[in-house]
Amino acid sequence: MLIYSSFFRAGHCFPTAHLFLQGNALSGPIPTSMGSLSTLIDLRLSENSLIGTIPTEFAGLVRLENLYLSDNKLTGVIPPLMFNSVTRLMELCVAGNQLKGSLPTSLGKLGDLSTYDNAAGDSRGPWGNG
Repeated sequence: MLIYSSFFRAGHCFPTAHLFLQGNALSGPIPTSMGSLSTLIDLRLSENSLIGTIPTEFAGLVRLENLYLSDNKLTGVIPPLMFNSVTRLMELCVAGNQLKGSLPTSLGKLGDLSTYDNAAGDSRGPWGNG
């Protein structure tokens, strides 16, 4: 089942703080239009079959505190500029994907980040390597 990007465009989706779509057999790329959900606090897309990269448009999720993307088929790097605007993040779970590269320097500046789970990935730490 695909996530349709038109659902997340302005005017098509009511303001929401929590979006739990984990374990729903979703496939395809994460729609870039999800980055327009500026009221979102908790996004859970784990345990699906999502492919592609983490959208750079997630920088628009300025209230985001919890991001769960683990156990998908995501590739690429964690977008480095995302954490310049997503400053409230407390939990980031991306294990079980094929992410590569260094952790963004901006990720290490998140004072409230208490959980970073990348157990099976290849992103390198500590903070400041990318």
